[in-house]
Amino acid sequence: MRRFCVDVMDGEIDVALPALHGSFGEDGKIQGLMDCLRVLYAFSGCLASAKTKDELRDGIEEAFNHGNEVMLEEYIEGRELTVAEMGNSEPRPLPVIEIIPKAFEWFDYKAKYEEGASE
Repeated sequence: MRRFCVDVMDGEIDVALPALHGSFGEDGKIQGLMDCLRVLYAFSGCLASAKTKDELRDGIEEAFNHGNEVMLEEYIEGRELTVAEMGNSEPRPLPVIEIIPKAFEWFDYKAKYEEGASE
């Protein structure tokens, strides 16, 4: 984070593409920091990120307060699978993992990051 702030202050950042997960990445904090630093960035803003983290319906309503178009992903019933990739010069896929929410109806922010919420 320190390096990012230094690069911003040195004028090295034109536009940020925040591809982060978890707290600080999906809850609006990084977007708020970029707003304070006046850095242009892609994807949802601070308020939308913070609202939709836990309250998707409220977040959708709030999004429409800021414009006439909102992008949503269709809910597709099925299994939640994920595959990570590791490496830079010769990336290789890691094994496929099934994520099973235990405490929630579907795999959302809380199911992903709260301890014991998924297996």
